[in-house]
Amino acid sequence: MEIDLTKITNPDIRNLLSDSGKPESLAKGFFLLGVEAEGKENWEGAIEYYKVVVGINPTDPVLRYFAPHNIAYSMIQLGRLMDAGIYAQSAIAVNQDWPHAYNLFGIPAGRLASIKRLLGPSSRRP
Repeated sequence: MEIDLTKITNPDIRNLLSDSGKPESLAKGFFLLGVEAEGKENWEGAIEYYKVVVGINPTDPVLRYFAPHNIAYSMIQLGRLMDAGIYAQSAIAVNQDWPHAYNLFGIPAGRLASIKRLLGPSSRRP
């Protein structure tokens, strides 16, 4: 995705995106663009920025989890529930113990342990 850095008003994001030799910096920059787009309720824009982060495949576990999580959240805002489920599952695959992706579908964090018990060992991902 090509970005016109002159149109980025946040200097922190602009600095991250101008560091094109470092994928982690790019991932953080695009993630923050997604957060800004969400704040403006630009759900489609947020999805596109977060998809860039997913494509970069950052090593930071927070980015690896929250990029697909936030795609799912934005898709829910657009009524795209089936698509959202796929991205929520991607977030859960990064870390089953973080409750945020489950919460997107109304599963409270306190219920995770009982849900995992019901699903059995096959619900654990490597």
